[in-house]
Amino acid sequence: IEIKIALETNAKGTELRVSDDGKGFSQSATNGYGLGLHAMKYRADLIGAVLRIDSQIGEGTRITCALRKQG
Repeated sequence: IEIKIALETNAKGTELRVSDDGKGFSQSATNGYGLGLHAMKYRADLIGAVLRIDSQIGEGTRITCALRKQG
């Protein structure tokens, strides 16, 4: 399995992306969030960030956390 981590900051804000080429998972089976993913969403909400989870069986998973600059 290959895991990629990217952190980018620009004038609009900061974005963290973690992706892998693993087996993926069905988001409908877990309603998009398992316990660990639910905790990540909760923490992102605390700081005003947006968490996006994209996964498909056989295609891997990509998690993006975007924090936009205020003002």
